[in-house]
Amino acid sequence: SLYDNKISSLEKDLQTAQDQNSEYQKEIQRYKNALDEETRAKNEALQKASNGTTNASDADVSLAIFFPINQSTVSDKNTQNIKFLANVIKASSKDKVFTVTGYADKQTGTEEGNLELSQKRAESVYNALVNEGVDKSKLKIDYKGCSVQPFEGKAYLNRVAVVK
Repeated sequence: SLYDNKISSLEKDLQTAQDQNSEYQKEIQRYKNALDEETRAKNEALQKASNGTTNASDADVSLAIFFPINQSTVSDKNTQNIKFLANVIKASSKDKVFTVTGYADKQTGTEEGNLELSQKRAESVYNALVNEGVDKSKLKIDYKGCSVQPFEGKAYLNRVAVVK
């Protein structure tokens, strides 16, 4: 009957949504695991640098600060990441220069607007690091707009400033 067909259709839609949710949960867990591993490695590098067992400039240190769509202000939730990176940069050799590169996703906005937004994101992270005591001579700003997408797949990952 029409009623049975509608229920069957809704049940299929529900199952599809549940399957999609399961895949999203797995993807979130993969990102969390990768972040945990990266944090562990960076903490280890910072610990070695602070103990003098290695030079922080020898470590390949990078950090991504993500932004909501069309925003360029470093959020409070990124405070610990900024403080961590500031400590790594301050512990690195004097000649080591870190580049803050801003990006914007190509799925939203205009090319000109995204270039300006990526510049503001890079400047925001730069200023946050300087406010944590990083010497300006150890930092350089770059921005790519939406011409370069550092992360494949999800557009929201390209709303980012990366410090290397």
